[in-house]
Amino acid sequence: MDVKVLNTSANEQKLWKQLARLKEISPSLANCVDLERIKRVATDIHFYAENNSDFESQKEGGRGDVYRLAQRIPVVRAIGILNLFRLVASEENLENLLPNDLILDALGGDGVLVRALKQLLPESSIPNILTSDLSEEMIRGAVEYGIPALWQPAQQLLLKDRSMDGVILAYGTHHIPRAQRLIVCKEGFKVWWTFCSS
Repeated sequence: MDVKVLNTSANEQKLWKQLARLKEISPSLANCVDLERIKRVATDIHFYAENNSDFESQKEGGRGDVYRLAQRIPVVRAIGILNLFRLVASEENLENLLPNDLILDALGGDGVLVRALKQLLPESSIPNILTSDLSEEMIRGAVEYGIPALWQPAQQLLLKDRSMDGVILAYGTHHIPRAQRLIVCKEGFKVWWTFCSS
């Protein structure tokens, strides 16, 4: 997969570069991206972000710096995070999670769920998690932690239909405008193969 940067918008260039990085870190997660959706999402992404700068840097009018500071110790939410992953685990048993399970953390911020799991579970039970978020600043934070991450709105996912073994919509759902919440749920169901194939 080549990084396509000629004759594209700045947002599209960012997405292609993130996809190239994702392919290096996790080819299986990169293969879940629907390349046909990149141009459309790159065009629409600021529509979703225009009234939501909460998680951008203070310089950009947000409180993302403060949020990331509070998330430095990810196991603070250990009980809730483990419960979320029980819901996506086969038979709701964390021991059934496998490294080849593909999980989308659709409101993933800077990757707090991934960072917490790395401290709470054995490596053999940590699934392959794609952290995504509407905030570029949060995605930058996830990248700094070395976490597979992709800048995408939960309202318009870049992922192929039925490409994920599980989808988590957790911390941050209250930031989605009410009128867009059903759209977010539908997007999650589209990429969740277990739901679509049953």
